[in-house]
Amino acid sequence: MQRIERVFYTYTEAALEDELTYLLSSKNEAEEICDENGNQHILIYHPYLNQAEGVIYNINIKNPLPVFVIWLNDIPLDLAKALEGLGKIAMKRVITNAVSRLYESVDPTYYHTNGIHGKVRWEFGED
Repeated sequence: MQRIERVFYTYTEAALEDELTYLLSSKNEAEEICDENGNQHILIYHPYLNQAEGVIYNINIKNPLPVFVIWLNDIPLDLAKALEGLGKIAMKRVITNAVSRLYESVDPTYYHTNGIHGKVRWEFGED
């Protein structure tokens, strides 16, 4: 089976923003847990959506603003290179917009009525 490589360097800023938003919102992890009756269950969670939910409601009450962390090992190398190729200002705009879209997906009404868009802070984390 042949692996299909994405050619992110041909993508526009909007397409890179879409890809990053999709990547972060679809990231999931699972763990097997056992309840008090000995029944096994699979717990599936979405770390970036969960993080967005935890941050959005604290943006207007915390000082300094809470920071959304994007783990570098979750971003494919070719996407990271394409983002870097945009230049520092455009890359910051694309990532900020992607994080904003995650916040908006958590609670659209809260996002729009509380002025969240201009208060997005993020940083890259490393394991």
